[in-house]
Amino acid sequence: NLTYFRELISSDTNYYNKKLRYKNFEQNNEQDKAYINDLDTDPEIELIETLLEQLQIKDTRYRRGINEIGTLWKWIAGTPDHDDLVLVNNKLNELIDNNNKQYTTNSKIFGIINQLTETINNINENSNIKILMKRKNQFLITELQNMINTIAIGKMGILNPTILNLDEIKSIIKNEHGRLTITDVIDISNFKIVQNKDVIVINIKYPKIIYDCKYYEVRAIPQKDGKLIINNEIAKCKKEYINIKNCKREMINTYCKINNKNTCLSDILSNKKGKCKKIKEKHKDIDIIKEGAILVSGNHTIDDSAINGVYLVTIENYTNIDNITYENIDCKIWDYLKNNHINNFEIIEYIETK
Repeated sequence: NLTYFRELISSDTNYYNKKLRYKNFEQNNEQDKAYINDLDTDPEIELIETLLEQLQIKDTRYRRGINEIGTLWKWIAGTPDHDDLVLVNNKLNELIDNNNKQYTTNSKIFGIINQLTETINNINENSNIKILMKRKNQFLITELQNMINTIAIGKMGILNPTILNLDEIKSIIKNEHGRLTITDVIDISNFKIVQNKDVIVINIKYPKIIYDCKYYEVRAIPQKDGKLIINNEIAKCKKEYINIKNCKREMINTYCKINNKNTCLSDILSNKKGKCKKIKEKHKDIDIIKEGAILVSGNHTIDDSAINGVYLVTIENYTNIDNITYENIDCKIWDYLKNNHINNFEIIEYIETK
């Protein structure tokens, strides 16, 4: 809540003015002026005010890319719907009480700031006051700059991971299993940023991991009695095949949504009659499935041997299909590592099982 920042710098300004009046009333000499100048942090306060101004919503007629729902909320990033509007309105009621004085936040930084403020009010040493005030201002500046960065890259569809503190990260992944990482969660999450005057709400929706499965890519093979169409992706969860869609690959894992509308492929793999409503109009004659594995169909010449039909060709080093040479790059890298006595078995194992 930006009002919280304004109240903090307003209290600092009043504090300085009070010190100034007190010093001028007691005595007005060069030593006291030096003390006041030494304590003064006006440049930091001016920077905080500038950052707050940057976060202030301007007239939407002059700002492109900001959609409005209702009369108050301005959507800065993400495509909103009715449920989102209800959610953020409920969040606003949680943030601001009837007296518009008490605020809650999902960041622990404000707890630190409050502790610093309380400490400042209870000490008399000028040097300590200066250090604590500068530290508090730096916290405020860092938080505001972080919010500006979050909004800026949020407009490009990128979630700023620094807005999450450690407790929030633990809360997200505590009930998950498998090799889930927080970077994966951020990448596969949907988020929206909305602002109502001084209140900025970041709504992050991350998927809950239901199954930890093996992921398979599948290729349809043309048959003489017709062409079989199946999805290109399937998951095997324990002993059950599950149809999936909208898969997104990350560094380690692949994340997919369950596709309950199409049971064609899962039925076939479970030895049931596949309820396939569509057919695949065209198959690739030469389909590179993965490094070292090629699916060929039709009439071809493989290493001077003529074939007709559908074959899965595995390549150990290289092979020639229709006068075109195909190499297994993974095997070449593996051989290079072994021939040069590079005993990094973790890399070798990864290449071997890719």
